[in-house]
Amino acid sequence: MFWEELTSDNFASAVNRAQQVCRLPLSCIERHAHHLPLATDMFIDRDLCRRAAALEPAIIFPNYIFTQILEARLSRHGRTGSRTQPAPAR
Repeated sequence: MFWEELTSDNFASAVNRAQQVCRLPLSCIERHAHHLPLATDMFIDRDLCRRAAALEPAIIFPNYIFTQILEARLSRHGRTGSRTQPAPAR
């Protein structure tokens, strides 16, 4: 059961059905070469939670993105990769 798909009317029964268990997918945004999306880890984590909830009922919360890998930041040209300008002096 995905939390964002529950209605306010069926939320309480979903919590009871899941025995008050929830799963929180933790992921980060990072570059995976040129052929995979930046959210690859999010997709994997979300699917792992879905598979686990199929075995043992749980409410799956939306992804929590806890970090961003710096090489995945967009440059000023809209491409992924390393920074195009040096870091400012402290």
